[in-house]
Amino acid sequence: QELSKVRAIHGASHPRTAGVLNSIALVYDDKSDERAGEIYETALATMLQAYGSNHVDVAIIRYNLGAFYFATSHYARSKYQFEHAAAVFESFPGPDHPDTAEAK
Repeated sequence: QELSKVRAIHGASHPRTAGVLNSIALVYDDKSDERAGEIYETALATMLQAYGSNHVDVAIIRYNLGAFYFATSHYARSKYQFEHAAAVFESFPGPDHPDTAEAK
């Protein structure tokens, strides 16, 4: 329901919509539902289009997608997402921030 409202107000390619999609994917991911991956990917594509690759919101979704890939034994994909998330976290909150350490 929230997704429908946000899409109606902002459109499908807005960062707010991507944020809601990320939240929905987290719920699916918690239930070990494979649909989480596709939803994370859609959210990531939207955030990348809006902000580019060096934005903390992009890194957060990359981290979540990396965790999903790791849990589903897609280790190369997971590593790619984690490495990109870690690079952003190192430049934004810094190398000593807990999010940076967790993404490594």
